[in-house]
Amino acid sequence: MKTINKLIGLSILTAALFISSPVFALEWKGGVDFMFGKKELDSDWTPVDSWQEFGVMLSFTEADLPFGITLGYLTGNDDSLSVSEGRGINIEGQTDEFLLGLRKEFSPPQADFFRVYINGGYTAIKWDIETTYSNAGAVSGSTEEDDWAHGFWLGGGMYFIFAKNAAIGIDYKYTDASSDINTAFGERTLEAGGSHYSAFVGWRF
Repeated sequence: MKTINKLIGLSILTAALFISSPVFALEWKGGVDFMFGKKELDSDWTPVDSWQEFGVMLSFTEADLPFGITLGYLTGNDDSLSVSEGRGINIEGQTDEFLLGLRKEFSPPQADFFRVYINGGYTAIKWDIETTYSNAGAVSGSTEEDDWAHGFWLGGGMYFIFAKNAAIGIDYKYTDASSDINTAFGERTLEAGGSHYSAFVGWRF
C-alpha cells in the first residue's frame, strides 16, 4: 500500500509542476499510466533475478513538436532463502528506477482509439542487495550493498483508448545501467537494468 501511495503522489506532484511551468503555455496533451508486470535482471542477481514490478509513467506531447516527453518510476524486489544443515542464507534484492526520455506516438488513419509508441532516454537505478545469515533459525549476521547505476533505456508499446479518456495497454522496456562494486575478489561491475514486461491502465488528458 505504501508503494501505491508513493506512485500516486509522484504522479500528482509531477503533473502539477509541469502544468504550472511556462512550457504549459503550448497545447500539451498528456497521460498517466500505472504499470504492473515483471522485471528480469542480469545473471549478476541470481538467485533473485526476476520479480514482480510496479510503477507509473507520465507522458506529455505537443502537436508542433516531433517528440513528446516521458518520465517514470519503477520498483520491485524479491528474496530467496536456502537452508543446509540448519544454516540459512537469505538474499533480498531491490531496484528503484527513475526514467526520463523522449516519446513518439503513432496511430493508424481513422483509428485514433489505437496507438503505438516508442520511447527511450536516461535512467538512474538505486539498487540494494542484502544477505542475511542464520544458524538454527537465529540470525547470525548480515551484509548489505547498495549504490546508484546510470545508463539508458529503450522501449515501446501499444494501447487502446476507451470511455473517451481511459487507456489499457502493454509495454516493454529494456534498461542498461551498471555500477562498479568492490568484493573480496576485487572490483566487479554489477548490471542493475534488465527487461521489463508490463500491462498498464491509464488516463489521457
